[in-house]
Amino acid sequence: MVFRRLIPLYQSLSVNGKPIDPAAESVAMLISILLFFGVLFIGGIFEKLNKLRLETEDELEKRKETEKELLESEERYRGLVNKVSEGILVSESSSMKIVFANPTVCNMLGYSNEELRDMTVPQLHPAEYKEYVISDFQNKVKGNNPITLNIPCLRKDGEIIYVDIKTSNYKFKNTDYILGLFSNVTERRKAEGEQQRIENLEKLGNIAAGIAHDFNNLFTGIYGNIEIAKLELPNSHPALTSLTKAQETMDKSRELTSKLLTFAKGGGPVPEIIPLEKLVRETVSSILADCKTIKANFSFPDDLWPVKADRDQTAQVFNSLTHNAVEAMPDGGRINISAENVTRSDSNNSEEFFVKIIFSDEGSGIPLDKIDKIFDPFYTTKQIGKGLGLSVVHSIINKHKGQIQVNSKPGKGTAFTIFLPAASNSKTAKEKVSEKKLNILFMDDDEMLRKLAAEMLNSIGHSAVTASKGKQAVEIFRESLQKGAPFDMLIMDLSVKNGKGANDVIGEILEISPEAKVIITSGYASDPVINNYKDYGFCETLIKPFNLAQLEEKISKAAEINVGK
Repeated sequence: MVFRRLIPLYQSLSVNGKPIDPAAESVAMLISILLFFGVLFIGGIFEKLNKLRLETEDELEKRKETEKELLESEERYRGLVNKVSEGILVSESSSMKIVFANPTVCNMLGYSNEELRDMTVPQLHPAEYKEYVISDFQNKVKGNNPITLNIPCLRKDGEIIYVDIKTSNYKFKNTDYILGLFSNVTERRKAEGEQQRIENLEKLGNIAAGIAHDFNNLFTGIYGNIEIAKLELPNSHPALTSLTKAQETMDKSRELTSKLLTFAKGGGPVPEIIPLEKLVRETVSSILADCKTIKANFSFPDDLWPVKADRDQTAQVFNSLTHNAVEAMPDGGRINISAENVTRSDSNNSEEFFVKIIFSDEGSGIPLDKIDKIFDPFYTTKQIGKGLGLSVVHSIINKHKGQIQVNSKPGKGTAFTIFLPAASNSKTAKEKVSEKKLNILFMDDDEMLRKLAAEMLNSIGHSAVTASKGKQAVEIFRESLQKGAPFDMLIMDLSVKNGKGANDVIGEILEISPEAKVIITSGYASDPVINNYKDYGFCETLIKPFNLAQLEEKISKAAEINVGK
C-alpha cells in the first residue's frame, strides 16, 4: 500500500515523464519521512506546551487566591490589633527602643504611634522609677517576671496612670523583641485604695468611738457645770473670764472627739437642709479673719441648690480644706471657692442631683508619690500634726453618699472637688423657738449628768424629773399620766449600763402614750438608732457633749413636731 502511494510521488518528481535519479528519489523519500515524523514530534511538543500553559495558569490562579487570603488575613490581624482593648507595645530587647504601638496604647499614653517609635521603654515611666523599669526589663529579656502589676506610666500630658503589663519574648529576622500587653488599671487601683481606706477607718472606728463616747460624757459634765457657774456669777465677776477661756479650750477638745466619732464604724451624719453658700462663707471667713496674706474668692450662682447634710460635719469639711490651703501657701495667695448644680446618672441611668464645690489654692501642690496617701488615717506631711484632717473629710463625704476628688500639680496648686447630694426642696424651713415652759423627764445612768441636766433645764425655765434606768423612766411616765400631770417631753440616753436604754423602752412609752415626744441622747453617734432616730420612734437627737444652747435648740425643735397616730 505504501509503495502504491509513492508511485504518484515518484512520477511527479520526474522530468518530462522521465524517471528521476534514484539517489534524488531516495533523498526525497528520506525528507518526506523526516517531515512526517517531525510533524508528529512537534505536535507532541505543542501538546505538552499547551498542557504546561494550562497548569501555569491554574498555578497563577491559585497564587492569586493565596495572596488574596493573605491580604484578608493581614487585614483581620491589623483590625484585631488596632481594636483590641489592651494596649500592645513591641520593643527591641537590646536597645529597649519601641518599634510598634497599637492605637489603644497610643490613646492610653497620649502619644501618637510616630512619637512612641522615637522613644524607649524607660521614657514611659516617671523618672523615679527609671532604675526599676530598666532592671525589670532586663529580667524580662531573660525570661523572668513576665507580669508587672500596678506600674505607673507617665502620660504625655503629665498625668500618672497605672497599668498591668504582661510580656512575651520572640525573635524576627534574627532580632529579639519583647511584646507587652498593657491594661489600664488606674480606676481599679483607685477603687481598691478606696475600699482599703474605708476598711482602715472602720477598724479604727471601734476604738475611736469608744474613746469618744467616754470623753463626751465627761465633756458634757464639764460644759454644763461651767455654764451653770457662769449663770450664777454676776457679770462683773473676775472668774467669768477664766470660765470662758475654759469653755473655749473645751471647744477645741470637743473638735477632736468629733473627728474621732466621724470616722467611727457606722457613724453617719444627721442630715438637715442647709443653704451651702452661707455655711461656706462663714466657715472660710472665720479662719481667714486673722490671715492678712491670704484672700478668698467666692463664686456661687444665685440658684444654687441647698444640700441635705449634717451641718457640723459639713462645716468640718470646709474648715479642714481651708486650713490645708492656708498651710500650702505660707507666703500668701488666694483660695478660690466655687459651686454649681450638677446632674449625674447612676448605674440605672436615673438622674441624681448634686452640688459640686471646688476648693483650689495656689500653693506648692502635692507630690505625685504622696497624692494617693493624703486621705489615709494618721498620714500627715506636717512635722506637727495628727493626720486626721483629710481622712475625716473623706469619711464625712463618703457617709453623705457624696464624692471627693483631688487634682494637684507640683508648683501649681491643689484643687479638691466635692459632690454633695442636693436637697429635694430648695428652701430651708425656718425654725420656731417655743417659749412654753415644759415638764421634762431626763433619763441617764450617770448621776452627775442627771443632776447637771436638771440644773440646765431649770436654768432655761423648764422643770425636770430624772431617772437612772429606762424601766424606771417608764414607771415615772405612766404614773404622771395617771396623776393627770403628764410630761411634755422625755430626754433619754441610748446606752445604759446594766439596764435598759432609750431604744429598749421606746415601744412601751409610745404604747402608753402615742403622742409622747422623746429625744434620744448619746455620746456614741455611730449607733444606727442615732442616724435613723425617726424610724425608731424618736422625734430628735441630742449628741453629747451638749451645751445649754444646743439643749434649748433641740427642745424647741421637738416641741414643734406633731406626733401621734
